[in-house]
Amino acid sequence: MDSIFISYSHQDEKWKDRIQSHLTVLEKNDKLTIWDDRQIALGGDWLNNIEQSLEKATIALLLVSRHFLNSDFIRNKEIPELLQRSEQDGLKVIPVMLTPCSWQQVTWLSKIQGYPKDNKPLSGLTEHQIDEALAALGNRLVETQPSTPSSTAAAVYTPITPSHNVSSTSNINANDNAQPIVANDSANITVNNNQGISLEEYEAGLLRQEKRLREEFRNNTGSPTELKRLKAQLDAVSDNLLNLQSSYEESQKLLQEADQALEILKNELPVAQVKKAQALLAKNDTGAAKEAFNDIVEKGSPSMALAAYESGRLEENDINYDNAMKQYSIAVTLEDSNPDYLSAAGTMARTLGDYSTSRKWLEILLKLREQAGGKTIDIAYAQHDLAWVYEDMGEYKKAETLYKRSIFIKESSMGKNHPEVATTLNNLAGLYQTQGEYLKAEPTFQRALDITEKSIGKENTDFARTLNNLALLHKDQGYYEKAQPLFQHSLKVFEKSFGKEHPDIAVALSNLAQLYCEQDKYEKAESLFKRSLKISEKYFNKDHLEITKTLNGLAGLYHNQGKYIKAESLFQRSLKIYESSLGKEHHYVTVTLNNLAWLYQNQGKYEKSEQLFQRCLQTKEKSLGKEHPSLAVTLNNLALLYDKQGKLELSLVYIKRAITILGKKLPVTHPHLMHSNQTLKFLQAKLAIK
Repeated sequence: MDSIFISYSHQDEKWKDRIQSHLTVLEKNDKLTIWDDRQIALGGDWLNNIEQSLEKATIALLLVSRHFLNSDFIRNKEIPELLQRSEQDGLKVIPVMLTPCSWQQVTWLSKIQGYPKDNKPLSGLTEHQIDEALAALGNRLVETQPSTPSSTAAAVYTPITPSHNVSSTSNINANDNAQPIVANDSANITVNNNQGISLEEYEAGLLRQEKRLREEFRNNTGSPTELKRLKAQLDAVSDNLLNLQSSYEESQKLLQEADQALEILKNELPVAQVKKAQALLAKNDTGAAKEAFNDIVEKGSPSMALAAYESGRLEENDINYDNAMKQYSIAVTLEDSNPDYLSAAGTMARTLGDYSTSRKWLEILLKLREQAGGKTIDIAYAQHDLAWVYEDMGEYKKAETLYKRSIFIKESSMGKNHPEVATTLNNLAGLYQTQGEYLKAEPTFQRALDITEKSIGKENTDFARTLNNLALLHKDQGYYEKAQPLFQHSLKVFEKSFGKEHPDIAVALSNLAQLYCEQDKYEKAESLFKRSLKISEKYFNKDHLEITKTLNGLAGLYHNQGKYIKAESLFQRSLKIYESSLGKEHHYVTVTLNNLAWLYQNQGKYEKSEQLFQRCLQTKEKSLGKEHPSLAVTLNNLALLYDKQGKLELSLVYIKRAITILGKKLPVTHPHLMHSNQTLKFLQAKLAIK
């Protein structure tokens, strides 16, 4: 049973009593015990009682307000002991935000995940919402308590911008972005508290930014790296709009931290320049602050690494990723042993598609974290981010190992049902799916989904994306009846969250349409494909890489219906976009090559078909390896093509290789494997007759 120590200021007595009234219900049911200093008997040894209760506690609730932060006893006595016990004994430290205060300026407090979500003060909620939040806090304390004290530190280091970046069809990303650099003595730092743009002004700025980036993205048909950067920036703006309140608060917090950094570095700059930069920060104008930081960098002062890092953070907050990367690179090059700089540079490099650079910095970061000792949550975040880079680079075994280690630490530190555990489980499942390890992927996706549902509910976009991932897996396995309701629910959530003309809606529509196509429900499929294509062409443009999936899907539908002219036109359009954007040897090109080759085969154009199938096979072998399930599709198609040409011996060679690959990855009842086995028997019978 957990023992809860409540640390609070006596000026917040009413808040303490209200919180305790919710926890008392649990205490009376033998779920936990509660202690606060009002339990000290009259004439008792006050200090000794507090010390004994601190030693017995397994959870510390910190009731944070300006009174709490101003208390000398709390700051000098209780907090040092609580933090020491957190590091050494696994004491859980949970700040509960009562009223607005400058908690961000307290170094140790700014690094601990508070309650309620996003550290929004209870005083800002309605009376009913307060009771709901406190009841949820009590349930959370009971549900997450371990049978034995955790051996890891419970203090959770949260990213500056909490962001679960989820691919519309694959991974959820939990980035371990850098923590702010602050002075040790926060009391001596003057912080400008007038950062005052309204939520409405912040939203209007995001909408202008989204419009500009969307136009730039629509008109850009350049390199994959450039498209990736633009897509990442668009996704960031969309995520900020979706989570408007929390992103607004984080943005204002970052401006305060920039103001604080200017104060730290003020001796490096003219007084007038510092005052101007701080005044403009109050109006959400970061230009002068970035210029000030850059001036320090250009002068080559001893503080140039910190200045470059702070400039990079402002650039990242402004969604200027190229400039952010430039500044982070300066910071980490100057101080390559600073974990904050390494994390910022590594994660930004990955965002921009520079995987080798990302790998370099994140490997150093992980080594530093591990050398610091202990299974801290910092290590788990570093492992997760590096695993994602390994996955991007095709080093799947390394990625799997790090994902698993990250999950183990997160479970130990945060509990087995924490959303962060679900994040890494989702990515591990996606890794298995990429490798065709469907039997491993399904239970991993399912567990991620169960945790996400319990922690954030069924109407959240993170839940919908994990649901979409599981649906895709079921579709790949041939379990169409399982996949359909999952696709439909994820589409419903996306429409509710994004509206009906968002790119994520287009992807969800295309996924569901593909499922209908495989079930021969062509009328439903065509309607959804056309709606998806209309959204994509409106959001991007008609020659953009993002629309190729829908083009292929609709072309495949027409192919199945025997509408060969329509199908060929769309396949050729898709192939042209792929080749101009990615080059002729990229494995994405194989999707359209395979489909177009199959179309030519059905039209009796065997020579054209064989050339495209063989090109498709060679490209897949180079990019995916010779054992990937995707090869079996092309091998199967080549076998059927050679059969039509009367080349039975050659046909048998290809179908047997397809069966060997599928047999290693799929259950014997899988439709693809069963189909290939039937094809083999058919070909063997034909050869015997011959």
